[in-house]
Amino acid sequence: MPISTFLGLNIGVNALETATQTENVIANNIANANTPGYAVENALIQESSPFPADNESLPVGQLGQGSQVSQIQRQTNPYLVQQDRANQADLQMYQSHQTVLTQIQGILNEPSSDSLQNSVDQFFQAWQTLSTDPTNTAARQAVIEQAKTVAQTFQTVTQQLEDVQSGLAGTIEGQVNQLITDAQNVAQLNAQIAMQTAIGQSPNTLLDQRSVYLDDMSKLAGVNIQYQENGTVTVSIGSGSNAVPLVGGANGSEYNANQDLQPSQLQSYQNAPSGGTSSYLPSSGYTSSGNASPASNNLITLLQSGSILGNAQGLDDVNKTLANLNSFLDTFATAVNNQQSSGLDLNNSAGPSIFVAPAGATTDSSGQPVDSQGNVVLDVNPSLTTNDIAAGSSSDGADGNSNANAMVALSTSTNTYSSWTYAGVVSDATQSGTASSGTFDQTLAALVSGVGVEAQGVQAGYNTANALAEQSSNLRQSVSGVDMNAQAAEMVQFQNSYNAAAKYISIFNQMLQTLIQNVG
Repeated sequence: MPISTFLGLNIGVNALETATQTENVIANNIANANTPGYAVENALIQESSPFPADNESLPVGQLGQGSQVSQIQRQTNPYLVQQDRANQADLQMYQSHQTVLTQIQGILNEPSSDSLQNSVDQFFQAWQTLSTDPTNTAARQAVIEQAKTVAQTFQTVTQQLEDVQSGLAGTIEGQVNQLITDAQNVAQLNAQIAMQTAIGQSPNTLLDQRSVYLDDMSKLAGVNIQYQENGTVTVSIGSGSNAVPLVGGANGSEYNANQDLQPSQLQSYQNAPSGGTSSYLPSSGYTSSGNASPASNNLITLLQSGSILGNAQGLDDVNKTLANLNSFLDTFATAVNNQQSSGLDLNNSAGPSIFVAPAGATTDSSGQPVDSQGNVVLDVNPSLTTNDIAAGSSSDGADGNSNANAMVALSTSTNTYSSWTYAGVVSDATQSGTASSGTFDQTLAALVSGVGVEAQGVQAGYNTANALAEQSSNLRQSVSGVDMNAQAAEMVQFQNSYNAAAKYISIFNQMLQTLIQNVG
């Protein structure tokens, strides 16, 4: 079979098209170098189908017809992607938890002149001063003022912790809603990807877009992602029979997304102490009297990483801090008021309570005044005067100092409290605090040090997670990222290929012109 004179021209045109398409891929890489989720693309070049040789006894073989771009391939390594997503989820968990612990430490503000411990110390110091001159009006007034400082300091700390509590609940609810939105977007892209894959296309842009949502879901909840043969993915939280499907899986087709994450599975505790908590992830249930309903098959027990878990752990720490403060205030106010009532004031009557319920407060099951969030709050008796301070007792009279000395002794006496430790994840929380004992100073110091130890552990975890996340991100980018130097080199390479092909066509055209002129 004769070979067309124009075969060489076709080969030159194929070379031009190959160089042009490859340059287009390079241009697209450069344009999307900073596009989230974009994975660098390579033009796969292969030989065009050869032209059969003449049917001769000694065939000369097949004659090539140039080259063509067979596929535009998205460069990615599934293993590196999976590792990076897992590491980023761990980093987000530690980072979110660390942020909350930093807030708690800032609110407790220890050591400082306006800290909880200092206000309590100054209160007992005022009684110490009064014991040296029990009828001194200024010393009596100082006791009242220091009592006000104690009440105001604890009210401020409690309010600030409640603000963090409410803010975290809102943040977590927003994150869960974002998780749902991401799942919906992944499900929609799954349908488009499956359709394009079925007709033999490489849906690179759709895969890039889906990768962004999968990355976000991993950072939020450390999700499990399973790839299917048709190019789709299923996404879930947890594993086994308790897994919560987000896209596909037990929830149905991979084109369907879980719309509400089954709120009943997300209920950490049934008796949340505050109204500001989220319906998705209510606070951990620590109340002023130490009662809580334990977690059962909820989102927290399924999550292993991600910022939602980090924020939930932080929320749990806030709740534990409030519970510890509630227990302290309950014991402190009761001890002070009981000691005050055991003495005699200058009216020769039993001393009235120093700490009372603020206006608008209600009482909990133990009779302590609580605010709308269920946390103990104190105020100084508004009718308290200097004459009402009970420095003396029946043993030495109203103008004595025996009760003032007894009040000072309270500062070094051992009391029993309910306390919550900061170690462990939210799902390990117990229904009631563990009994502990110590002086007022020791108890407040233990509270602060507990937060500090937890913060140190989280900081160590963050440092490790940050190093691993940085390493895995770099490895992932080494495969999927756009290397501008490499793209520039390839651009020059295929520019030269294009120029050579164009030159070849020009020379071939001259040959044809010569042939036409000679046979014309």
